[in-house]
Amino acid sequence: MLQTLTPEQATKLISRKVSYLPFYSQLYAMPRRIVLTDASLSTARKENTFWKRHEVIRIEAPTAMVWGSRTGQHYSIHYSNEFIDGGKVVAKPGRFRKLTDRLFDWLGTEFVTWRGPNCFDNEQSHRRLFGKRFLGKNVPSAK
Repeated sequence: MLQTLTPEQATKLISRKVSYLPFYSQLYAMPRRIVLTDASLSTARKENTFWKRHEVIRIEAPTAMVWGSRTGQHYSIHYSNEFIDGGKVVAKPGRFRKLTDRLFDWLGTEFVTWRGPNCFDNEQSHRRLFGKRFLGKNVPSAK
């Protein structure tokens, strides 16, 4: 079932400490409204085609991460700035690429990337979950 949320509703839903999976398997953030039908997302292939071809940032419902006896939540964010159409690479509009650049920059500013350049973790949660596992020489010591 598709439902439209305001940015405030989506923020409130994501910031809750419990999974929103009973309600949504993913959220789509769109800078402009796109009319969707259940049929347009009825298979994994259709759903992947949708977010890859449109100006959409896809946020998956959190999944539980278990590392030893510790647990945490993992969120995946997907977007594409280009897609393939008839064998040609097509760039999405510049305003969308700027938006995703700002999102990526914000994630890099607000979170640590110790597990890799595309893995953004809350520093306290990372230290609690992984301990020293991913700490390298460029990582500051605990405060």
